[in-house]
Amino acid sequence: GRGANQVFNNLITHAGSLSTTQRAYGIFANDALIDLSTPFLLAHNTIVSAKTDGIRLYGSASYTHEIINNFIVDPGAEETYATDGIFATEPEDAYIYIGNGSQVQLDGNVFLSQISTADFVDTTAGNYQLQSTSPAVDSGVNITSPVISLDLIEAPRVSGSLPDAGAYEFQAIP
Repeated sequence: GRGANQVFNNLITHAGSLSTTQRAYGIFANDALIDLSTPFLLAHNTIVSAKTDGIRLYGSASYTHEIINNFIVDPGAEETYATDGIFATEPEDAYIYIGNGSQVQLDGNVFLSQISTADFVDTTAGNYQLQSTSPAVDSGVNITSPVISLDLIEAPRVSGSLPDAGAYEFQAIP
């Protein structure tokens, strides 16, 4: 797209897992070749086991892009970045890699290196909803514009004290 790009409430799993040679990212965003009227908003996405980075952003320094309330688990490049020093300076760059001097607001994101610690309902059955014990529960921040009032399955976005990180909002059974 050309501006006003908002990417939210997505479940992205195993991006690039079938490729043996190419890099693959959960989300790739680049505004370097176009004139954007507004910055990117990447919010409330659950990204699991991307082959390289969870999110990779290249952008101009003219805008402050927002990466908010994402749940990124098991990015494939974390170990590579820790040992080779070629593509990134820190292993944490495998979760969100920011290039080209982009200005970015990072807030409410949760990063885990192991799927087992994410406390998803049942990954073998493809259910990436959150259990009450997930570190993503109530770990996000309120987003005022745009208001994201529903999650991926159209459940209310805030059911606890704060929004959850990721595409799903844990819904406590009363």
